[in-house]
Amino acid sequence: MKAQKVAKRVFGIAVAIFAGLLLLIGSLLYAARYRISDIDAATSPDGKYEIIFQAVGEPDWPFGTSHARIVLKRNGETVAKRKYDVANDGGVLHPENWRVRWEENCVKVILSGEEQSNELYTYFFDGTVRQESLAVREPEAHEPVSGEVYFAEPTAEASGILAPSSTDSSEEMSVLSGQDSVELLDDSVLGIRIRTTGEEEAGIKADMEEIGKLCRAEYLQAEKISSEYLGQEKLGQEDIDAMEAALSSAGTCVENSDAVYPDYMENAEKLIQFWDDVSKGQDAAATVWSIASSGSVYCRVFVFAGGKGYCIHASGEWDDDGLLRLAYLEKKEILYWDMTSSGFLYQDMYLNRQWTATTLLRLEPVDRDLYAWTEKYIAPIEYHNGNLFLLDWDSSNFGNVCFNDLLPQMARMEHKDDLCARDYPSSDEPSPHSIIPADLFESVIYKHFNISLDEFRERAYYDAENDAYPWPDLSCGNTPYYPELIPEVTKVTENADGTVTLLVNVICPDKHTDHLFEHEVTMKIETDGSFQYLSNKIVYRSENELPSPEARMEIRRFYK
Repeated sequence: MKAQKVAKRVFGIAVAIFAGLLLLIGSLLYAARYRISDIDAATSPDGKYEIIFQAVGEPDWPFGTSHARIVLKRNGETVAKRKYDVANDGGVLHPENWRVRWEENCVKVILSGEEQSNELYTYFFDGTVRQESLAVREPEAHEPVSGEVYFAEPTAEASGILAPSSTDSSEEMSVLSGQDSVELLDDSVLGIRIRTTGEEEAGIKADMEEIGKLCRAEYLQAEKISSEYLGQEKLGQEDIDAMEAALSSAGTCVENSDAVYPDYMENAEKLIQFWDDVSKGQDAAATVWSIASSGSVYCRVFVFAGGKGYCIHASGEWDDDGLLRLAYLEKKEILYWDMTSSGFLYQDMYLNRQWTATTLLRLEPVDRDLYAWTEKYIAPIEYHNGNLFLLDWDSSNFGNVCFNDLLPQMARMEHKDDLCARDYPSSDEPSPHSIIPADLFESVIYKHFNISLDEFRERAYYDAENDAYPWPDLSCGNTPYYPELIPEVTKVTENADGTVTLLVNVICPDKHTDHLFEHEVTMKIETDGSFQYLSNKIVYRSENELPSPEARMEIRRFYK
């Protein structure tokens, strides 16, 4: 009996040890492959958006790739998230492995590693993400790295109404008409800042206090929600809308924000009058306001004086007494600006002494019915990582359309999630690609086109032996850089055969145009919601060069 008890006890101890080892191994495997840990985060200037840099598991051993995830959130809700591999010589990822720059409609992120060139990812606020090839100028020893993006495109000579002359770096002085000279600060700060005058600061401080009085009641009544990522309280969209409405009803030029539709300016006639004065060469000023998700108030003061344009950025914070106080002030020279006939104001400003950024203000709201067509059928496919909308084709002749390049976009449309190349086998022959199972590939692409399966498989390099298709993942080597493009469906035509044709206008802020090109997309949409793309035709081209329609992977020229 004693021997049996001892044996049972020994067996129990062995089982416990084995179970403990399994738990330990499982914990180590989880930490090595799946655990998500935050590395760094950045918040947009208006407080509405946050982008988070995360590590996924541990770097591959030995000296393998590190795994990252970047998540974009709006008011705490996830807008987009993507996983990436970073060649970092087996090292763990740090905040120094990324750089962030916020723009009007997106946030741009550069990921860097010890053994790779820098890669640019653009997270648009509508949830789409673009990867591009990026030539990068490394900062000099005296220049900042954290938070700065260096684009290898030189500052173009300004043209149009505002054309400041170039100056030698040793004589960095500008003169504002009717005021003392303003000094350009050293560019150890982000961008080129100009010292504001006491008169400007006092004026904006007084304006901030008056604006605070207009929306103070709405702010105090607003429910303050705990913000997990911003480290502060935030407001719901309804309360933000109430503050914006209070400013708008008082005649203030205020940005109308929305969780779904693009922001636009209320009382935009003030900006239109300002631009009319600028066009005539008359000194003028106009102020636009916006409300952050935290309840903070932001303003941009556009000034045209003595033939030069400036923008003063300011923010106001609520104090303990519920009064809005000026908290931040920055002034920059505008290199180029223009207002289009369809209702956009563009501005170019320095990021640093060599590189510029373009921002856009929308002066009119979008047509919500047309915008729904854009968001459902055009924006998810977009223009940078596939040539579907860059070529003329129809169901009788698909020309050089590359179905393989459409996989990530259409998979996201179908499953609301992203494909990750490292989740699939890979091959380097005849060129680097992932091997995608045929059932997945065909389920997300084939059904959206009026094409026979045999022709589809021929065009998409179907591998019958492995029942799979090749997919060339995005990389700097196969994705040429092109600036941000914004599609907008401007007309929907219902055809006699039951199809619909969408007229799409494409906007390019960096090229200062709201009419880069137009194309017509004809579709067949069934009552159950399923749809097919039947043709695409480019019906207008501006003088600007369009994105390259070349496929990432060389495709067969197959004509029926």
